[in-house]
Amino acid sequence: MAEPTIGGGTGRMVDVALRAEMIYQLTGSNLSSPQSAELNAKARAPGIQKWINLTNAEGIAWIVFLCYLDRSYWPAIGGGLAGAGMLLKYKYAIKSGLNSDEPPTENYQNPEAVYSEVYSQA
Repeated sequence: MAEPTIGGGTGRMVDVALRAEMIYQLTGSNLSSPQSAELNAKARAPGIQKWINLTNAEGIAWIVFLCYLDRSYWPAIGGGLAGAGMLLKYKYAIKSGLNSDEPPTENYQNPEAVYSEVYSQA
């Protein structure tokens, strides 16, 4: 008996969607968070590192679960490469930000003024 398939046996729609989603996720994760971490590292490095550690723990749990479901180590290869890449990017961003003389993008002197300004324009 033939196995059920998606898309008339090709699965191309799922393949295309997965590859597109990967590019969207890579773009979002590489351009937003490490950049903010670098720009505001002097004030936020300890908090950023805490969330990196929590995210890594969650990622490891998911990878272990997916390896169990798949009965293989393939999820560990993909998850390990992605996790290591993001860890290196954040470490580099924090180090660069701490060594930078550029001003932060956040106002720490009067945060209520920034809040009022942002939400008065909405």
